[in-house]
Amino acid sequence: MHILFNQQIIPQEKANIPIDDRAFRYGDGLFETLRIIDQQALWWDEHIARLETGMKILNLQGDLTDLKNHCLELIVKNNISNGILRISLSRGSGGRGYLPLHTTPLLIAETLPFPPALPEKIILSLSKWRSIPPASLPNQAKLSQGLNHILAAQEASPQFAALQLSIDEKIACTSSHNIFWLKDNILYTPSLETGCLAGIARAKIIQNSPWEVQVGLFDLAELLSAEGVIITNSLHLSIGVDGLENHQVDWRKSNELADRIKLALKHN
Repeated sequence: MHILFNQQIIPQEKANIPIDDRAFRYGDGLFETLRIIDQQALWWDEHIARLETGMKILNLQGDLTDLKNHCLELIVKNNISNGILRISLSRGSGGRGYLPLHTTPLLIAETLPFPPALPEKIILSLSKWRSIPPASLPNQAKLSQGLNHILAAQEASPQFAALQLSIDEKIACTSSHNIFWLKDNILYTPSLETGCLAGIARAKIIQNSPWEVQVGLFDLAELLSAEGVIITNSLHLSIGVDGLENHQVDWRKSNELADRIKLALKHN
């Protein structure tokens, strides 16, 4: 397999990342994960816009010149029809402590196979790990450090994902997805105030939902009384959720809701 390494496509085994790279040392960087469908990267413009937003927030430089053409070339070279494109941008090497000095950014793009088939039933667990509030870390971009979600995902295993609440005990997200639920013909989703990621699929659903969407701060009880629940990200788009571990729920409309949302996203 080949990767894109600072504007050059090279065999993966020839890539050398310096031991003092700041993404390795401190998680000082950003990434985007895009779905590849028929050798095209889904929602390219939206992902790159979020990457650029993160670069501004972190004051991180990087050369995105011809990135789309390079990534399309990489997808073709690796013969990936349906899979994943991951773009990682590190601040690079420079500075021995937290303060970055005289850094040289490092950009890597790689293609990956699509994840295995989903379980027959999607059950969430409720995590003890709270989502990080946006006053502590920005949630408008995907940061290279993901320990909060890693801890929640480990705690959830073998369940599919963990539901995370905010520090104020409001519904936030899961360890890998944004979350929506339907009740009385209204689609609900948590506000970014909870610390949930400003997901690309989340924004698309809010924009294109066949139902009225309400964004806000919601207690767990409001989710438990829903008619259907879905979790979303750029790879899976929309997944119906069957239950929440150790809780009695009746989310019988989840799969229907997931199908309707996928249809709404199909041409958007």
